[in-house]
Amino acid sequence: MDDSTLDTPRPYSTLVPTLSPAFISADDAAVYAHDLIGNQREDEFGGFILSKDHQYFATIPQNSEGTLFRPADVLSLGANGDILPPEGYAIEGLYHSHTVFAHPLNLSDEERALQDNFFSMMDLRTAISFRHNYGRFYLSNPDGSLLCYVSSDSQLERASIACGLSGGGGVSLG
Repeated sequence: MDDSTLDTPRPYSTLVPTLSPAFISADDAAVYAHDLIGNQREDEFGGFILSKDHQYFATIPQNSEGTLFRPADVLSLGANGDILPPEGYAIEGLYHSHTVFAHPLNLSDEERALQDNFFSMMDLRTAISFRHNYGRFYLSNPDGSLLCYVSSDSQLERASIACGLSGGGGVSLG
């Protein structure tokens, strides 16, 4: 590592969100945020899991204008498009909720439930593409479940991104 990078000021988020109490794990902080979202399913809510001094915090869930949660409404975007942590914190994960989707008429009840309560293609693309910025991607679902995806940077994931993994519903980075 070039020692000159140690003197380079690191950019931090200019947005300073309200944080949860401290937890001993990122997963515990995500469960707290999930519980705060509760049955609010008319809009997507989201936020981040942050760490500082071996403790973990959830930003309080926020909803964005429109149908998708926008992380840049909670923490600032850097010049390269990455989310910036508040000063003194590290970003451990992103969480967001799903609303109930509009479904094609030919889906069974089981297929509808799966679509409502699992990562969308857009969610997976975001989790894979931004794994360097936040390692955990949590999803709070209408059925009360909380899922976590940790990208492995596998060949299959990279091939999925290269092939244009896309789809509706999920996080909008803008």
